Amino acid sequence: MKFRAFKNLSMPLPKTDAERLAEIFHPAWCSADDYYLLQAKKQNKHFTYIAGELNRRRITVEQRYHRLRAVKNIETLLEDYGLTDMRYCLDVAVAAE
Repeated sequence: MKFRAFKNLSMPLPKTDAERLAEIFHPAWCSADDYYLLQAKKQNKHFTYIAGELNRRRITVEQRYHRLRAVKNIETLLEDYGLTDMRYCLDVAVAAE
């Protein structure tokens, strides 16, 4: 069996910072909570402790942490976005596309 090279396949274009941040927008979260979560894990705090600080369930916090880790340079993106207690607006995510 011979394999053919696909010459017409193009590499996907890199996503902009706005598009990468829009991937994590969720109406129940805000940039300040996300940033706190990342900083607390850097200090080796347990998910149970962080969940208590954020008044959320442990599993929710753990899942959110893993979702955030999937975005390259997430802390910088959050800082550039602005650390605010306002929940993410999904309309902004659509506008970024």
